[in-house]
Amino acid sequence: MRHAIRAPEPPPRPLEDDERDDEERDEFGELLPGLDDEESLDDEAGDEAAAVPDAFDIDLPLEDVTFEEQTAPDLRFGHDSVLPEADPDGDVGDAAGFAGEPRTGETQPEEAFPADDEERDGIDDFRPLVSDLDLPGLDADEELEGEVVRFGAFFAASELSWPSARRPWRVTALASERTSALALGGGTVVAGSTDLLWLDAGRSAPVRIALDGARIVTLALLGETHDTVVAVTSTGRLLRRTRFASDSERLAELGRGAHSALEVRVELCALGRSDARSLLMRSSFGFVAQSDDAGTHFTPLEPPLRVVSLARSAAPVVALSEEERDLLLSRDAGRSFERRRLEGVAGTVARGDAPLLAAAEGTIAIVDSELGLVVSADAGVSFREVPGSVAATACATGSSAGRPCVWVALYSEAADSTRILMVDVTRGDAEVIATMTGAGDDAELGPSARIERLAWDGARLFAVGEPGFLLIEPPSDSHH
Repeated sequence: MRHAIRAPEPPPRPLEDDERDDEERDEFGELLPGLDDEESLDDEAGDEAAAVPDAFDIDLPLEDVTFEEQTAPDLRFGHDSVLPEADPDGDVGDAAGFAGEPRTGETQPEEAFPADDEERDGIDDFRPLVSDLDLPGLDADEELEGEVVRFGAFFAASELSWPSARRPWRVTALASERTSALALGGGTVVAGSTDLLWLDAGRSAPVRIALDGARIVTLALLGETHDTVVAVTSTGRLLRRTRFASDSERLAELGRGAHSALEVRVELCALGRSDARSLLMRSSFGFVAQSDDAGTHFTPLEPPLRVVSLARSAAPVVALSEEERDLLLSRDAGRSFERRRLEGVAGTVARGDAPLLAAAEGTIAIVDSELGLVVSADAGVSFREVPGSVAATACATGSSAGRPCVWVALYSEAADSTRILMVDVTRGDAEVIATMTGAGDDAELGPSARIERLAWDGARLFAVGEPGFLLIEPPSDSHH
């Protein structure tokens, strides 16, 4: 059976003049003026033509005419239409441009639709959203092979794999709890967790000394025999403890302001003067103050000095100014500072979010976890970039076998592993001397392998962090 689409029924014919009284006609004429002046269409279309005013231009409805008997409307398609254009030289066919095709009510050719009903999701799959001609570079990936892709001015850490040392260094866990602070001097090494882990010269295991019960974030080792520690806790307390004292002393409440316990970034630098009781302190707000009585009183430097980072060593004192990120050096224990402008790659690293400093004599290292490491062997006159050093978390400087060296900890969060890299500052080459993994692979380490601080005592490397308090020693027959 053929189903025909019928046009809607026509509206009722207007009332003839003889079916309306004069009063109704007058009222209706006021609403629609001009109806009285209409001309009958009987002269042109016969007696059965409807009397419709020309002003409304209304097409007469169709009666008993199916869709198949109608002629498709003349649709106008823009230049972006997916429909093909009519061939002016051939059979024009219908207005949509499908010459010779039967009229089925569809507006697209049959092959333009998906092969199965599941793909008919209303999205036009016939025409791509982006033309390949508009983006020719998308298919040119092979042209980038062999090129070195850099993050800013630095190699990505995954693009340069430093060789491992011929014989790896030996790693010994001195304590398995998390430690965040580290200081050494005169053969004595002290690490800080919630207690002090005191490793005396010549001893193979540290002694635990209670301090305050809060996590220690930084400390400095003072005294002529290096028997006094000044420490800052995560709660903002400044404390002092002597090696054989019965208890610790509370010196001050530094205050954290709007900083949380994990954001306390106080740094201490032991100056090592003749009385060995002097130190510098960088507060959480960047201002530097000095104490000559082992932390009992602090006096701000004059003129005021605000720095973003302060190295823990004092030969010389090295800092980075907060605003200009200039390198500041003091060879008179903080009385005066020489300012050096950092340019190029060194300036880029110094302007990172949280740059770290390490210094020992003329060797200076600046490291940022996202930007990498730069080193100097001439007290900051020139710097050398160390590629492949992104994701650094700690750094130390010193001298090994008469050569200036830098040690840096590179942490991979995905693998939960830390590589300790030893850099020869003069030659610019490096090698991986040790690799540590998290507790998932080594039960002797803590829950993570992230290292927070490194320190070199001239013969051994010490590390603290999530794995605990670690000693990293070169092999006995090594040249280092």
